[in-house]
Amino acid sequence: MSSHRLRPFVALLALLAASAACASSSTTTDPAAPATTTPAPVFASTLCQDGVCWLAPTPQGNTLRAVSTTKTGTSFAVGDHGAVLRSGEGGWKALALPKRVDGDGTDRYRNLRAVHAVADDDVWIAGELGALLHFDGVSFTQTGPESAKDAENIAIWAAAKDDVWVASRRSVWRYDGTSWTEMLSASIGDVPATLVGLWGSGPDDVWVLGATTTGAVRTWHFDGTNWGSDPVPDVSNDLAPAGAPVAISGTGRGQPWLAFEYRVVARTEEGTYRTLYEIAYPDRSAASALTSLRVRSAEGVWLAFRDGHVQHSEAATKIALGAPSGGGTGLAFGDGPEGRTIVLRPGGRLADPTAPPGASRAIEGPRTKCAPAGASVVCLEAVGEKRSQLVTFEPLETGSRRGATRGPLDLAVADTTELRANARGDVVVRSGGQVFAVAGTAVREIARPNGDKAADTLLDVVLAEDGAVYATELDGALLRATVGQSSFTRTAAPQDERGCHLHQPATGTLYVSCVREVTPDVPDHVEMIVRRPDGSVVTRGMLEDRPFRNDPPVTVTASGKPAFAARLYRSGRRGVWRLDGKTWTHFEMEAQDETPVVAYGEQVLVDLRAPEDRENGAALRVIDGADVRTVRVPVHGIRRLVATRAGLLGERAEVESAGAFYSDVVTSAFVYRLP
Repeated sequence: MSSHRLRPFVALLALLAASAACASSSTTTDPAAPATTTPAPVFASTLCQDGVCWLAPTPQGNTLRAVSTTKTGTSFAVGDHGAVLRSGEGGWKALALPKRVDGDGTDRYRNLRAVHAVADDDVWIAGELGALLHFDGVSFTQTGPESAKDAENIAIWAAAKDDVWVASRRSVWRYDGTSWTEMLSASIGDVPATLVGLWGSGPDDVWVLGATTTGAVRTWHFDGTNWGSDPVPDVSNDLAPAGAPVAISGTGRGQPWLAFEYRVVARTEEGTYRTLYEIAYPDRSAASALTSLRVRSAEGVWLAFRDGHVQHSEAATKIALGAPSGGGTGLAFGDGPEGRTIVLRPGGRLADPTAPPGASRAIEGPRTKCAPAGASVVCLEAVGEKRSQLVTFEPLETGSRRGATRGPLDLAVADTTELRANARGDVVVRSGGQVFAVAGTAVREIARPNGDKAADTLLDVVLAEDGAVYATELDGALLRATVGQSSFTRTAAPQDERGCHLHQPATGTLYVSCVREVTPDVPDHVEMIVRRPDGSVVTRGMLEDRPFRNDPPVTVTASGKPAFAARLYRSGRRGVWRLDGKTWTHFEMEAQDETPVVAYGEQVLVDLRAPEDRENGAALRVIDGADVRTVRVPVHGIRRLVATRAGLLGERAEVESAGAFYSDVVTSAFVYRLP
């Protein structure tokens, strides 16, 4: 982007071509933690893990964190919830490592952060919760020192088969083929340092970057015998601070490159540091900060930024950093075949931007929007900016099978708000405030009354099994269009009713839920009503303390019981309320006004969203009668759950790029079967 500024580029080209604080070290050997070996794994073209089977992208849709490639060209990728991918004939395949089980029976997913593939039968993997594994081509073995069994391992590098280095947030360990030795416990003065990365050109040239919470930054260097430590100059300039350190890379012996949030510096062979790239002070923001760095003499420099965009500078063509050069978007970088850079993108996707034709290791996964269609799932896939196609998937116990494709269609997935389908093959698309019916490859609009196309006045759109399309508007009106109709018929809502939503908890079942103010002068007294589309009442119940939000998320079970999650206005009580007859049953839990709830038959699922709790996965509270249980799903960032015959259709969302006034979200689709 044009706001990024580069110091004289001659310095960058010259370095590419040319390609003491306190640091305590230890030579004592730490007893190894008991080794555990995972049985021979099965890499599959579609990953199924603890009830979750991915639809798009394949083989899986959780975020990948690192990629490494052997000299023979086999690539390995690792990521959240124990995901391990391997390339081969037919593309990428994946497996999920088992959860870690502690002595008290607690089990947690291990998010993997780093991988170094020396050979097909010699792959090292590191991650959170002390994850430190070796793959011998047949099975995975958990190893590592006993004292680091809970460490957050962030980097791993194998200088040789019997010389493996791993960095955690606090320490550096070395494996000699038999035992582990703590090489460095980093501190600056008396203050422990937090490490951000490790890089080495050989066993006698290992570099580590870290900092304290007070802003002191150091590099530590191992020369094969001893550790040295040097402050990095000019990173704490009060007028234009460099920000926190984020990554370390390098071009050759004694030449590490250090990335900070707003600056890149490189060490020369003479031992001095030079600033090569700096974001001008007026242009600095949280979105513009750097997040990752990769330097390769033959391929140039790659930078990733917090707003999601990637920049690539090729030394041979003198492209200035900060000028868009086809890098696209991404989180970090990995090692591809023949030294290529792999860009790790959100949602389990990979980019291989410099691959020759037919050799790409990319996992693209088109933008999708999916909906249940009987026992199948239909997804609208982008085939261009303004065109798409419909694809049918058949969920299986061990994955999914891609079926018939229909298209191209004149519909943009990026503009699609909702997709609805039924077992007959009918499809309806909502795009903002407009509704479109798809017949074959023809797309026609179903016009709303008075030509209204405002998105904020259209609440819900559903497609019934008989092909009729229903919608609700902000004023509570119900819209209906039968098969072939080009416009909706409008039925006004009963007086004082608002917040009307549509629900399909089971095949052939459709309900309308509304909230009614009983007495306008007593706003706390509201009534929730569930009707059928013909207006007949299924159930209704009074609330003497209204939800803090006027229109809380509501779901309705197959028998017509409404349920909602909220914080009540007067009492402040939190949880989920379900209407049983005329009585509201309260299930206390840490629910908010925005907490999603979904009915699955007579069960009510509550998504207690906690995106930061990646090691435990998504927490779903399942209300079944009077019982409440918690299930953990190996996905975080769940955006939507919809009941289907085959289970729950889920959508995971992750921001790929963002600016001051926009965000670009990518989604991944999966089917989840409740245990």
